[in-house]
Amino acid sequence: MRVTNHDNEGKVLRAIRARGSRGFTGAAIAHEAGLCRQTVYKIIAKLNGQGHRIEGEPRLGFMARLNEAA
Repeated sequence: MRVTNHDNEGKVLRAIRARGSRGFTGAAIAHEAGLCRQTVYKIIAKLNGQGHRIEGEPRLGFMARLNEAA
């Protein structure tokens, strides 16, 4: 079975949602989703483009604001 980009986006979004309002690193999400960090960064950028609010700072990590309007 072929894994699609949509499948990977779902894995990343589920991993982010599981953390609630806690911060997280790209490496932690990559490990949990079974993806490389660069793929996670690209997916987070795409999710932000779709209206999700996932904010990040280099060397500090990300924070999701999934319940807030974009």
